[in-house]
Amino acid sequence: VKRWQALGRLPKGQMNNTEQAYAKRLDLLKMQGDVLDWKFHAMRVRLANNTWYETDFIVLHKDMTLAIHETKGEYTSEKGQMKIKLAAEALPWFRFYKCIKVAEKNGGGWKIEDFSCR
Repeated sequence: VKRWQALGRLPKGQMNNTEQAYAKRLDLLKMQGDVLDWKFHAMRVRLANNTWYETDFIVLHKDMTLAIHETKGEYTSEKGQMKIKLAAEALPWFRFYKCIKVAEKNGGGWKIEDFSCR
């Protein structure tokens, strides 16, 4: 029996292409010593009744700070943007970064936005 997923959704725990590309970036940063470790979809945060935020990546940086890295394509919906901000307010002990994959036609790489509430 085939399970149907919402448009753009993959089965739980499976990375989409953007997340896979970011995981490779984190592995490179780990090899360079800038990141000590990272976990994918390791935590869900309750924002309100029936409203959850699931972290993309929890990252332990070399300075022992914990950060949540949320990966996005070049477009983020208002709902997605709001959830990142609410999660950052709910978890002020973490650094929060939105990591936007830049299309190859626009130079490639990653644009990093800090959403931390510190």
